[in-house]
Amino acid sequence: AKVFTETKALSHSNIVNSIQFSPDFRIVASCSNDQTVRVWNIGSGRELMVLKGHSHNVVGAQFSLNGRSLASFSDDETVRVWDIVSGQQIRKFVGHSDSVRGAQFSANGENVLSWSFDGTLRIWSVVTGREVHKLRGHLHWVTGAQYSPDYGTIVSCSSDKTIRLWDVTSGRELKKLVGHSECIMAVQFSPNGLMIVSCARDRTIRTWDVKSGKEVRRLKGHLDGITGFQFSSDATKILSYSYDRTIRVWELATGTTIAKLEGHGHFVTRAQFSSDDNTIVSSSFDKTIRLWHVASEEEIQRLEGHTHVVREARFSANDRIIVSCSLDSTVRIWTQF
Repeated sequence: AKVFTETKALSHSNIVNSIQFSPDFRIVASCSNDQTVRVWNIGSGRELMVLKGHSHNVVGAQFSLNGRSLASFSDDETVRVWDIVSGQQIRKFVGHSDSVRGAQFSANGENVLSWSFDGTLRIWSVVTGREVHKLRGHLHWVTGAQYSPDYGTIVSCSSDKTIRLWDVTSGRELKKLVGHSECIMAVQFSPNGLMIVSCARDRTIRTWDVKSGKEVRRLKGHLDGITGFQFSSDATKILSYSYDRTIRVWELATGTTIAKLEGHGHFVTRAQFSSDDNTIVSSSFDKTIRLWHVASEEEIQRLEGHTHVVREARFSANDRIIVSCSLDSTVRIWTQF
């Protein structure tokens, strides 16, 4: 069997919070409490640029669909847009009154959606630099959000235990989905846009019908809060990961558990399917990255090297490279030989 070996350790001067691949998977952006975003060539591990401007921890970043721009968001309450070719800051969006927790470009790259612990979501114009809409309704932190596949609607979730749907054009709230009994950690549209999936600290994953706003199914099995999930490539399955130290794979149509992956010694921070959905890579507070075979529910390999909590580990496009980041201030590249 081919195994992954650590080929590069890339350094920040503080905790690395997240990593994001460019759409073509040639470069990776890492976001750190050293207040920078660093852009690396995945093949060589060479640092291409350091994006400086944020005045506090950089929580994360998201590339535009064409890969030419990057939107970074921070505890400094701003969103910044960078030109990836020149490394210059194009825009600084000021208006949130608490940590910004996420951002996503619109399809044409002309707008940026952001959401914050201030309870609002905002749509900003990259063209004018101005706020287009403030989406107000949540009563507490906004913990996740996403454009619909047609970019006409936005879904958001919050520690106020609600999911809300918003109209992109008007900024109006369309629907409020109620059912979760604790903080909702993540929400996503299904790839066809007809369904919403959410997961929460109440140990459940729920599926919702977009049109009616009604809960369709409740997936139960995790023994503690669920921090996130991901759709399989054909969208028939999802994987979820939890404070209960396990990763589960579910069949969406029936809500049944297909696989339960056990072995991590602490919270699972993230998990991701390989492109063929047969393998899962996961990261944990236990300082390890693990590879799992879904069908047999067995651990294939354990990647050890990080000296602190591993925040995330992601497959590259061909699944031959894994990039990870950690509280140990490093980004590591693991290559399959």
